[in-house]
Amino acid sequence: MASDWGDFSLYQTRYAPQSTAVLPPDSDTIAQYHKLPDIEKPEFLKNYFQNQPHKRTFDSLLIQGSRTELSRFFSLMPAQTLFSLPEQNIYLIRVPDSFHGEEFRKNIKAEFPALLVETNQDLIGLPDLNHNPPSGSVLNYSPWLDTLNNRLGPPKRKIPIAILDSGVSAHEDLPPVRPMSGMDPNGHGTHVAGILAAIQGNGIGVDGVSSQTNLRSYPVLGTNGEGRLIDLVSAVIQACRDGNEIINLSLGTKEHSQILFDILTVVGKKCILVAASGNDGTDQPYLPASHPLVIGVGSVNKDGMLSNFSNYGSNLKISFFGEDVLSTWPRNTYKTLSGTSMAAPQVSGFLAEALSRIPTRLDPSLILDAVQRHKTRSVTVLNIPHSLMDPPLFAYELSNAYKRSQGMIEDVEPDLRRRTAQ
Repeated sequence: MASDWGDFSLYQTRYAPQSTAVLPPDSDTIAQYHKLPDIEKPEFLKNYFQNQPHKRTFDSLLIQGSRTELSRFFSLMPAQTLFSLPEQNIYLIRVPDSFHGEEFRKNIKAEFPALLVETNQDLIGLPDLNHNPPSGSVLNYSPWLDTLNNRLGPPKRKIPIAILDSGVSAHEDLPPVRPMSGMDPNGHGTHVAGILAAIQGNGIGVDGVSSQTNLRSYPVLGTNGEGRLIDLVSAVIQACRDGNEIINLSLGTKEHSQILFDILTVVGKKCILVAASGNDGTDQPYLPASHPLVIGVGSVNKDGMLSNFSNYGSNLKISFFGEDVLSTWPRNTYKTLSGTSMAAPQVSGFLAEALSRIPTRLDPSLILDAVQRHKTRSVTVLNIPHSLMDPPLFAYELSNAYKRSQGMIEDVEPDLRRRTAQ
């Protein structure tokens, strides 16, 4: 039955779309797989698709266009559809064996110039820059909450947040995450989830930034942080469709993708997008962080200086502490990591705490405006060019974003100049 090997099919779709390993597997392979404990199954699937004897791979392309043009394309070109997002007119196609990927892409563009045609490029699961310190930093978030309570009052609702990453493992220090992705084969997603929402005040582990969240996991990265563009595109669409208010992205691509850019443009008008700026120490554009409707988050060290690995420029709209951060790890353990991936969920968590105190869902444009106002004051008054998140100032800007939208009297601006003079 298909349900016996459904995990194989799902794994291939998400992590090995170019593999031609035999599906369904033989009965012995299926039986061996189902005898394994859940924690060992991801590695078994990885090995199956990577080490299958006589396995050959093929190229794939992403195409997008009008229904008329796509219909004409499929009627004239020999291409097999591997995956589709029909509402967005996006199709992942297999390049015929008689062509190389780039050759076939050029042929399509020549015959169908109105179509967008892109390689199904690899995603960059941001590397964890593990400095192996004796102990990681544990931030105290209670002053943030006091600031928000003073501005907006107590929490009034939970905020649904999507984590697009490597999955999230069940953990003693994490609230329920839906849908549960089983074992996080990499650990990165579990670490991000802990920074954002580890259970506060339970006497174990760490405290996450926000207790006012409903976390949802959308796995797009595999064991070694590998993923493909179609995985990210489809997960962003699904996370928005599921009603998430915030989407946290600690991954990306250095190569421009117009298809991804356009999807972010649509989703960014409905959901708040928060993305790690990248760990290459460059100002070269890095999607999703560099998109105008995405809050790109850089990393600073304990002294508030921009981390030497943090991307900047158009990739950075705000920054926060991202070095030597202790958080949850699979198998009920904890680990210290560094990277812009560790800074982004802290911003997502602060946003969740602020939004939980606002009774209605805000238009994302109001949040982006608040981020930009914070950046302007950070640069011009606090003299911080990389816009280190200042909780009192950020709380002020978020509070006023809501109050302006309701025609209410705005808050008094905090006296930043007196603070800088001290």
